[in-house]
Amino acid sequence: MSLSRKLSSARTFDTLITACRGGFACLCGLAVVLMVVFWIDYRAMHLSAGLRGLAWIAALGMLVWLAMRFLIKPLQVPRSDDGIALRVESIFPPLGGRLIAAVQLSRSMDQWARKGAGRIVESIQEQAEALSQPMRFSNITPLKPLRNTIACFGVVSVVWALTWSSQKEACSTFLDRMLFGDAAYPSLTKIVRVEPGDSTNPFLVVRGAPVPFSTSFAGIWIPSEAKLEIIDDRNRTTTLDMESEGGGRFSVSLPRVSESFSYRAFGGDTFAENDHRGRKYRVEMRLRPVASVSLALTYPPYTGYAPRQVEGGTAKVLEGTAVTVRIQSSKPIRMARLRYLSGSDKGKEIPMAIDGNDPQSGTVVLPGELARGFRYTIQVRDTQGISNYDDILSKENPAPVYSIRVVPDRRPHVAVIEPPSDTIEVKEDSRVDVKAKAADDFGIIRAALRWKPVRAEYAEEGGRDEKWRIEPLYDAGVRAASQKLEDLNYTFVPKNLGAAAGDSIVFFVEARDNTSTSDFNAKLEERKLPRGIGRSKEYTIVIIDEKTFNKRMKKRMESLSEKLLDLTKDWDELHREIGQEKEK
Repeated sequence: MSLSRKLSSARTFDTLITACRGGFACLCGLAVVLMVVFWIDYRAMHLSAGLRGLAWIAALGMLVWLAMRFLIKPLQVPRSDDGIALRVESIFPPLGGRLIAAVQLSRSMDQWARKGAGRIVESIQEQAEALSQPMRFSNITPLKPLRNTIACFGVVSVVWALTWSSQKEACSTFLDRMLFGDAAYPSLTKIVRVEPGDSTNPFLVVRGAPVPFSTSFAGIWIPSEAKLEIIDDRNRTTTLDMESEGGGRFSVSLPRVSESFSYRAFGGDTFAENDHRGRKYRVEMRLRPVASVSLALTYPPYTGYAPRQVEGGTAKVLEGTAVTVRIQSSKPIRMARLRYLSGSDKGKEIPMAIDGNDPQSGTVVLPGELARGFRYTIQVRDTQGISNYDDILSKENPAPVYSIRVVPDRRPHVAVIEPPSDTIEVKEDSRVDVKAKAADDFGIIRAALRWKPVRAEYAEEGGRDEKWRIEPLYDAGVRAASQKLEDLNYTFVPKNLGAAAGDSIVFFVEARDNTSTSDFNAKLEERKLPRGIGRSKEYTIVIIDEKTFNKRMKKRMESLSEKLLDLTKDWDELHREIGQEKEK
């Protein structure tokens, strides 16, 4: 692009930016003046037609001043090629004066040619064009003033938009009044909100509960004080002063409600007459429903216990007991539910079935057989939606908490008395007497000794998987289960069982209480025992030959003799020290 075209483009751009800035400044000023006039007219003075005319004159005066300051005068400033060239030189130092020289010399090209300097002038012009080729001459026009003016106009526009959205009726009235209409603004004080407020349905509150009241005012006259008028059913009136929260908001709280009443809030110019004090609203006092809780306990059949009724909702029950929770409310209810407060089901809620013939009672059967205890609460709502408590953690009216403690039915306890050690060594023809005892909290129906051989040829491989043999020790049969068994006896004779030196016999004693349902002759389970079965630890009988037996017995005797000798020496030493102490 030639120098002349670039200079012309820069001039046009500078003029356009100046015009835009001036236009936005005029619009921004006019909007600000109108905003100020609107709030003065609406919130303070209700300007007369004459004052509104003066406001128009002020707005037009502001518009003229802004137009002269930011539009007309800036556009009248001459924008010559020399001036633009100098501004370009100032922001692009590499031109080194070539641009202004090229502009000025190009005006008298013929004169320089007659003097023989035409080639020099052309060289200067070519250098200027080459250096200015990548340069944007429009950069001489600063854009920051335009951006600031647009931002200011944007802020004013947003304020106007917010004002219009919140005061639409007042803004419409203002436009009508500024066009010299006779529209009037809405009433000075307007009650925009009363809480709790519903003129159709009364606000229900339980007896003794606090009721917070609040109201908000809008309009030209925002009152500095407000009052709440309470009218009881005997037409007695009580007036409460409401506390200001700022911004036309007021509140007051009635600490305790003891009866039903009507109320209304008023302030500002709503004091004028009773009819202008606002609509009446109603508060209806209601009593909370009170639910009494009872438990129906059905014990497991093996216990022989009869079903039992427990009042109060708290009980200690045996594991496996079926529990039915029953409630009786002081009022007809539409909803009742049980909520777990602890245990694995914490937070879970179970709906209760309401009796169709008696709407004041409800029941729920707790699912499954109880295995662990928990705490719970019962929530009921009457036909008007009032609950028996506000919140579980409420200090004023906390939730009733009940608990069920589950006592486990323990496994039978089995202990082997003889042999005293869990590993013993015997000869083939020795007799090994096994004595055991067992006890249970409800009763033992069977007891047995289980054993299996471990052959010598498989000992290094961990023993062959022999089957466990069962030797019954006790069977109640048709008799009542016994809670204690003191004489569970059995005798092993390894030789009679086909055991030889090097073999082993592993055994334990097992007892089953009256909760066990598994077959006594069933195969052994894995490590986890079925319910109702108790076992002793495993014992091992190792069979050795007579020579080894005698050798080990001799070694044990020698070991015992050494220990006895050490004890004797220790006794003599102790006796000597005691004698020395006595002599001192």
